[in-house]
Amino acid sequence: MRKLLFLILPAGLLLAMPWTVATGADWFAPYAWQNRHILVFSPTDHDQRLQSLRDDLRVLDAEVVDRRLLLWEVVPGASVRVDGKVSGIAGDPLRSEFQVAPGDFAVILIGYDGEEKLRQERVDLPRIFGEVDRMPIRRMEMEQVED
Repeated sequence: MRKLLFLILPAGLLLAMPWTVATGADWFAPYAWQNRHILVFSPTDHDQRLQSLRDDLRVLDAEVVDRRLLLWEVVPGASVRVDGKVSGIAGDPLRSEFQVAPGDFAVILIGYDGEEKLRQERVDLPRIFGEVDRMPIRRMEMEQVED
């Protein structure tokens, strides 16, 4: 009987534990309510669309900072770069989570809450900035600056 309890008790505890499946919001938990994110899924690190986006964001740095945007670069088989720094986050699970095939290019805007707000197949920064500027918290941020 003791041996049976010894086997059943741990199994019961495992079943009682709250198991969760990682969601998109989990990737952004360390940044929750601090940053919005632009995820760029690129087939290669040398893709012209990714290079152009990097260049454009450098030119528009003040607008990027004002909107509290972080750029996540996701390239197959490599660690994700967040704001140009290697994060240690594997890109392939992130690609899978957001259902972007390794050969596809996609741009995804993530809000403070970790939820997807916009998805594009081509980079359209004015649309991304406009989407951010329509967010309720962003509106409050802009009003605070005006006061």
